[in-house]
Amino acid sequence: MKIKEDPEYIKNFKKTSIEKRLADVEIITDKYLNKRIPIIVDTFETKLNLKKHKYLVPKDLTMANFFSYIRKKFIVDSKDAIFVLCNNKLVNMQSILGDLYLKEKEDDNFLYFILTIENTFG
Repeated sequence: MKIKEDPEYIKNFKKTSIEKRLADVEIITDKYLNKRIPIIVDTFETKLNLKKHKYLVPKDLTMANFFSYIRKKFIVDSKDAIFVLCNNKLVNMQSILGDLYLKEKEDDNFLYFILTIENTFG
Protein backbone atom coordinates (compact mmCIF):
# COMPACT_ATOMS: atom_id res chain seq x y z
CA MET A 1 0.00 0.00 0.00
CA LYS A 2 1.57 3.26 -1.14
CA ILE A 3 0.30 6.50 0.39
CA LYS A 4 0.86 9.53 -1.81
CA GLU A 5 0.10 12.27 0.69
CA ASP A 6 0.05 12.70 4.43
CA PRO A 7 -3.10 12.59 6.55
CA GLU A 8 -4.55 15.88 7.76
CA TYR A 9 -2.85 16.16 11.17
CA ILE A 10 0.60 15.30 9.81
CA LYS A 11 0.12 17.70 6.91
CA ASN A 12 -0.76 20.54 9.32
CA PHE A 13 2.05 19.57 11.70
CA LYS A 14 4.59 19.77 8.88
CA LYS A 15 3.44 23.30 8.02
CA THR A 16 5.32 24.39 11.14
CA SER A 17 8.82 25.42 10.16
CA ILE A 18 11.43 22.68 10.22
CA GLU A 19 13.58 24.86 12.49
CA LYS A 20 10.79 24.93 15.10
CA ARG A 21 10.26 21.16 14.85
CA LEU A 22 14.01 20.52 15.18
CA ALA A 23 14.15 22.83 18.20
CA ASP A 24 11.22 20.95 19.79
CA VAL A 25 13.03 17.63 19.36
CA GLU A 26 16.21 19.11 20.81
CA ILE A 27 14.29 20.25 23.90
CA ILE A 28 12.80 16.77 24.24
CA THR A 29 16.14 14.98 23.91
CA ASP A 30 17.78 17.33 26.43
CA LYS A 31 14.92 17.01 28.92
CA TYR A 32 14.72 13.21 28.72
CA LEU A 33 18.47 12.61 28.32
CA ASN A 34 17.98 11.10 24.86
CA LYS A 35 15.92 8.19 26.29
CA ARG A 36 12.61 9.04 24.63
CA ILE A 37 11.64 9.54 21.02
CA PRO A 38 8.96 11.81 19.53
CA ILE A 39 6.33 10.07 17.43
CA ILE A 40 3.42 11.52 15.44
CA VAL A 41 0.50 9.17 14.69
CA ASP A 42 -2.33 9.88 12.25
CA THR A 43 -4.81 8.09 10.03
CA PHE A 44 -7.04 8.66 7.02
CA GLU A 45 -9.74 6.46 8.58
CA THR A 46 -12.72 8.21 10.13
CA LYS A 47 -13.40 5.04 12.17
CA LEU A 48 -10.17 5.62 14.06
CA ASN A 49 -10.96 8.74 15.97
CA LEU A 50 -7.53 9.63 17.30
CA LYS A 51 -7.70 12.20 20.05
CA LYS A 52 -3.95 12.25 20.62
CA HIS A 53 -1.37 12.42 17.86
CA LYS A 54 1.91 13.21 19.63
CA TYR A 55 3.71 10.64 21.74
CA LEU A 56 7.00 10.53 23.65
CA VAL A 57 7.98 6.92 24.11
CA PRO A 58 10.94 5.10 25.66
CA LYS A 59 13.53 4.00 23.11
CA ASP A 60 13.49 0.41 24.36
CA LEU A 61 9.73 -0.07 23.87
CA THR A 62 8.67 -2.57 21.21
CA MET A 63 6.33 -1.57 18.44
CA ALA A 64 3.86 -4.23 19.66
CA ASN A 65 3.67 -2.59 23.10
CA PHE A 66 3.24 0.88 21.63
CA PHE A 67 0.61 -0.36 19.21
CA SER A 68 -1.37 -2.14 21.94
CA TYR A 69 -1.42 1.13 23.90
CA ILE A 70 -2.75 3.02 20.86
CA ARG A 71 -5.14 0.19 19.94
CA LYS A 72 -6.95 0.59 23.29
CA LYS A 73 -7.99 4.09 22.26
CA PHE A 74 -10.58 3.02 19.68
CA ILE A 75 -12.97 0.20 18.82
CA VAL A 76 -12.66 -1.57 15.48
CA ASP A 77 -14.83 -4.29 13.94
CA SER A 78 -13.50 -7.80 14.44
CA LYS A 79 -13.32 -8.24 10.65
CA ASP A 80 -10.97 -5.25 10.33
CA ALA A 81 -7.22 -5.26 10.88
CA ILE A 82 -5.15 -2.19 11.65
CA PHE A 83 -1.80 -1.78 9.94
CA VAL A 84 0.93 0.68 10.87
CA LEU A 85 2.94 2.33 8.11
CA CYS A 86 6.14 4.30 8.46
CA ASN A 87 7.60 5.84 5.30
CA ASN A 88 5.14 3.78 3.22
CA LYS A 89 6.38 0.50 4.71
CA LEU A 90 4.62 -1.86 7.08
CA VAL A 91 6.17 -1.78 10.53
CA ASN A 92 7.38 -5.02 12.07
CA MET A 93 5.69 -5.35 15.46
CA GLN A 94 8.86 -6.87 16.97
CA SER A 95 10.88 -3.74 16.16
CA ILE A 96 12.39 -1.75 18.99
CA LEU A 97 11.24 1.85 18.59
CA GLY A 98 14.73 3.25 19.19
CA ASP A 99 16.10 1.18 16.28
CA LEU A 100 13.15 2.08 14.08
CA TYR A 101 13.66 5.75 14.94
CA LEU A 102 17.30 5.67 13.84
CA LYS A 103 16.36 4.09 10.49
CA GLU A 104 13.09 5.83 9.67
CA LYS A 105 12.99 9.28 11.30
CA GLU A 106 12.40 12.18 8.96
CA ASP A 107 14.54 15.29 8.48
CA ASP A 108 12.79 17.01 11.40
CA ASN A 109 13.76 14.11 13.73
CA PHE A 110 10.16 12.99 14.27
CA LEU A 111 8.98 9.48 13.53
CA TYR A 112 5.66 9.43 11.66
CA PHE A 113 3.21 6.52 11.77
CA ILE A 114 0.08 6.25 9.66
CA LEU A 115 -2.61 3.81 10.76
CA THR A 116 -4.81 2.17 8.15
CA ILE A 117 -7.67 -0.35 8.30
CA GLU A 118 -8.04 -3.29 5.94
CA ASN A 119 -10.86 -5.81 5.84
CA THR A 120 -9.34 -9.16 6.78
CA PHE A 121 -12.04 -11.20 5.05
CA GLY A 122 -11.74 -9.75 1.58
